[in-house]
Amino acid sequence: MVKLYQADVEIIENKHLTPVHKLLAFNSKQIAAHPIPGKFITIDLGQFFRRPFCIAGVNGTKIDILYRIIGPGTEYLSKLKKGDKINVFGPLGTGYSPLAKDVLPVFVSGGTGIASLRYLAQTLNKPGLLFYGAKTKKEIVGLELFKKKKWKIILSTDDGSLGSKCNACDLFNRYLSTYKLNNLSSVVFACGPKPMMKGISAKAKEKGMKCYVSLEEKMACGVGACRGCVVKVTNLKSPAFQEKAGSRLMMQDGQIKNQSINNIEFDYKACCKDGPVFDSAELLWD
Repeated sequence: MVKLYQADVEIIENKHLTPVHKLLAFNSKQIAAHPIPGKFITIDLGQFFRRPFCIAGVNGTKIDILYRIIGPGTEYLSKLKKGDKINVFGPLGTGYSPLAKDVLPVFVSGGTGIASLRYLAQTLNKPGLLFYGAKTKKEIVGLELFKKKKWKIILSTDDGSLGSKCNACDLFNRYLSTYKLNNLSSVVFACGPKPMMKGISAKAKEKGMKCYVSLEEKMACGVGACRGCVVKVTNLKSPAFQEKAGSRLMMQDGQIKNQSINNIEFDYKACCKDGPVFDSAELLWD
C-alpha cells in the first residue's frame, strides 16, 4: 500500500499556459517516490473542503499540476507565486494499469482531461495516438510532451478554430476505421467531461477494445471515508441485494451493499479511493 503524505510545500512555478490554464510545480520527495499516473493530490485552498488535482507530471522530485481557473478555489491558487506555500495531501486514488509493450496507447482527452493523460504519456516508452478536443484553439494545452515523444496528435474544437469542428468523442469515432484500431492492438485511455467518456466507453465496448477512464467527480475527503463521490459499478460476482428497481444506496453495518435495479446488479465504489481510474466495462453510466 502506498503511504500517504500531508505537508506544506513551496511553489517553484505557477505559470500561465493560456489565459485560463496554469501549470503549478512544487517539490516533494515523498509523492514523487510513488510515480503512478492517474493518481491525484488534494490541496488546501483555504476553503471548507480541500480540492483534488491530478498529477500531470513528475520530474525527479518536481510535481506538476495543470489546472483550469474555474472557481474561487482555483482563482485563489492562480494568484499564488513562487515561494508561497501550499498544503498538499497524497498521492491518492487508483491510477492507470500498466500497458503491455506490444499494445498501441490511444488517448482521448476533452478539455483539461489532458492533465491526467500527460503524465501517463510521460511514463510510456512508445508513442501512440492522441485525440484531443477543446472548445477553442486557445484552450488546447499540454501538447509539448506529446510532440517531443512523437505522438500522432489529432485535434478538434467546438468552434472549428483548430482541427476538426466536433467534440473529442466524435473525433475518436471518425478516426476508428482510419487507424484500424482493434481489440488486439490498442488500449483506450480517456479523461474529460462525463458525456465524452460515456460515449468513448460505448464505442470501445462496441469494438471490443479495452478502455480505461479517469472520472472527474467532486471529492471531499480523498480517502473514501465520506462516500460523497461514489459511482455505480457492475457487481456480477456477488448475489443481488434484491431491492426493488430504483432503490437508493443502502448502508448495512457501515458498509455500502450491492443492490439490483431492473435486475441489473450493481455496487458503489468511491471515486477517490477505488478510482479515479476505472475499467470502463465495470461502470454503469447514468
